[in-house]
Amino acid sequence: VLGTVKIRKAGYPIRTVFEKFTKRYRILFSDPKAKTMDDKLLCTKILTACGMNDKKFAQVGKTKVFMKSEAFPLVERKRNEKLALSGLRIQAVGRAFFARKQALADYAIYKQKCWAKDVVVEYREYLRRSKAVRAERARMRKEAEEKFRAFKNELEATMEKEKAEIFEKFSNETLKFVETRNVAVEREKARIEYFK
Repeated sequence: VLGTVKIRKAGYPIRTVFEKFTKRYRILFSDPKAKTMDDKLLCTKILTACGMNDKKFAQVGKTKVFMKSEAFPLVERKRNEKLALSGLRIQAVGRAFFARKQALADYAIYKQKCWAKDVVVEYREYLRRSKAVRAERARMRKEAEEKFRAFKNELEATMEKEKAEIFEKFSNETLKFVETRNVAVEREKARIEYFK
């Protein structure tokens, strides 16, 4: 109890164990070697990355990180900014994926139209060259157009279904991310209120 009183008098009301601190703020120190680092060293690196390595803001003890009340909101804000940036990157990747999928679908429709056009051109040439088939030209043209229309309608229906599935999946993932983020923010607010 006396140690706690001394620490509070020194102006470090926020005390966090290394493991808890690194688990919460590891996002602020993006180094691939961070997973193999010692918790104490990692805490020091995180505080340095936040600009809080000066003793007037925070100190690293034997088992805990001690922060002044002015430093804690700054570190929290940097963490929230980093989380928001990560969320934006995830959204950008999702939107890019959806845009690529849409572009590929549009290209497939374009190629199918070109193929159908080539088929129709070759078919017309064949009809011009063939005198015996002239009587059947109208009937065959009508059948070909009906088949092409049915094929086109089927293809468009399939593409719309795939677009809807992709959009729904992306929307669900985005909603889950937002809900997770909101829960984390609420927990953080409750935690901050608790420490006030």
